[in-house]
Amino acid sequence: MICIPMLSYVLILEVGLHGVYSDDFGTQQKFPQADPFKDGIKIRTIVGKDMSNHPKFSEFERALSTSLDIWKTTLRPKLRTNKTLLIPKRCEQDDFVQTPDGPHCRQNCSDESSCPWIRLAPSLTKGCTLSGESGPIQISQDGKGLNDTELLLVVDTVPESICSNSLAFAILCAQDPATDRPIFGFVGVCAMFFGRKQNQQSAILTHEIAHILGFNEMVLAYFRDENGEPRTPRNSTTNLPNLGKLSRAYIPSGIWCLMITTQQSSNHKILRVTYQQMTTLQLWRQEVFYQPPEFIIKRFGI
Repeated sequence: MICIPMLSYVLILEVGLHGVYSDDFGTQQKFPQADPFKDGIKIRTIVGKDMSNHPKFSEFERALSTSLDIWKTTLRPKLRTNKTLLIPKRCEQDDFVQTPDGPHCRQNCSDESSCPWIRLAPSLTKGCTLSGESGPIQISQDGKGLNDTELLLVVDTVPESICSNSLAFAILCAQDPATDRPIFGFVGVCAMFFGRKQNQQSAILTHEIAHILGFNEMVLAYFRDENGEPRTPRNSTTNLPNLGKLSRAYIPSGIWCLMITTQQSSNHKILRVTYQQMTTLQLWRQEVFYQPPEFIIKRFGI
């Protein structure tokens, strides 16, 4: 059984997929499907210096390209913007006032990005806005930004001291304050990753990118309905989810899932699709968090 949260990326999107990887990463299962999107989500990547100098970088590059193609032909935002993509800076000492337009720093902006170990060129970052008594004060201008880009991914190798027994991990670094869309993420690749075959590497990267795109318990409370309205009540002052926190995650309202089960007939698979409400983070972890992300059977509009 598969639970697909409604909605995932931006939480206003359409989904389609032309193949589903099995759990052993070895084969693709073919199901009835729509054509792959030709105008899907626009992802740009920055590869770190350590990764680009790795002896197996060429193999990794092919695996990453395959993974990006999967998501670009699978996800398409329903509402698009002509704005250039700009990545927010971190506030010094994480001291800020949250507003519907994003955080305004109380003291000053750091040179660090919202994932502090990643230093981005000034041309890619938003200007610094301070919280003033009479309103926001912009003390530095926005960079040029990225055209024709909806998500920026930074990918690099990471030390084994961070990895433990992991193959890779992903972190969502920033969301758009107006739409809650993921706009900036990091994928860390561990040493054990390079011992896997290329199709396994691609499946692993596809899985990690899924966490950045919304398959992540930390962003459940930001999900929106088919009309773009937040599913979880928002604080009118900050525009943040308003039901409190459990651990570090905002508590979501009940989330409706598209439940897909399959039955094997004599010579074909039968798909059974129902809707079910998910009300706890525990159900998310059980049904979604540990599933491979390449499970969406065919396009549906949401």
